[in-house]
Amino acid sequence: MKNNSNTRTFAEAMGQAMAFGISVTTCDVFNNSTHRGFIHGVRQPNEIEVESKSAFTMDTHLAWRKLMYDTETLAYQRGHTPCTYGTRILRNGDRLFMSIVRHFDYVEDALDGAEAEMTESAVYNIADADVPIYLEENGRVPGTDGFFEAYEYYEHEYVPYDDEYNARRASRIAKASNILGGGV
Repeated sequence: MKNNSNTRTFAEAMGQAMAFGISVTTCDVFNNSTHRGFIHGVRQPNEIEVESKSAFTMDTHLAWRKLMYDTETLAYQRGHTPCTYGTRILRNGDRLFMSIVRHFDYVEDALDGAEAEMTESAVYNIADADVPIYLEENGRVPGTDGFFEAYEYYEHEYVPYDDEYNARRASRIAKASNILGGGV
């Protein structure tokens, strides 16, 4: 890899993950890795798995850059500031897992975000990523295992961050109401 601002940020994030087990690069102006704050996953499946021996290859760098782009795109699609989103690199043995996460400075905000995500049951302190902070133990409603099945069959009344789903659901209810003679 050539030494430039993109590869430097990637190398720093990957190095932290290799050394400390986890790294989160937020989509703020500087795209810096952070070692503080709280994170939780997002409901879009987007995990990339690589072997640690290929951690610093150009292919892994390009996969990470694509994931960073997808992270920012997701934030914009949801109408959020990209600063609250990031790409996590998690090392587990000789495997690395990269995925999109939400990042918050305060645990209360992270718990609120995880509850709104509707698929998460815990948040994690980046400094102590092995210890989950469960939503239920903090007065929040944890996500469900069957979220994607319920989502597909419109079994949620409202899904945060998904205007398209909510519009389709409202349209489906209106059509069903007209068919049953209820009118709108």
